[in-house]
Amino acid sequence: MEEALFAEWDRICSLMPDADLLKLGHRDRVFALVWTLEAELNNGGFSQWMFNSTGDHAEAAVAALRELGADAAAPLCESFFRLLPGGSPASERSMRDRQLEEAVASLGDDAF
Repeated sequence: MEEALFAEWDRICSLMPDADLLKLGHRDRVFALVWTLEAELNNGGFSQWMFNSTGDHAEAAVAALRELGADAAAPLCESFFRLLPGGSPASERSMRDRQLEEAVASLGDDAF
């Protein structure tokens, strides 16, 4: 199963050499959103997800989780969003960086 998932990811990456998710069809976009969310969380947690360009699509990733029936994962992500100033991730990376800095200053590094 894992090999098939990696093959699917490789296929999707070949469709978007510039990493533009908007160029993908809906099914491939949902896969890519959930794949990158999991990869970022496994590699560095919520802060890495928000810090990297994958955070540009954070709310779409949560919608993808819901579409797939990941009804426990989606609320967990939304709980993280509520920790951010403003209650949701900014679409612009520099603004998300500021949100993360403020959240860390308020809650401490261990929260992320």
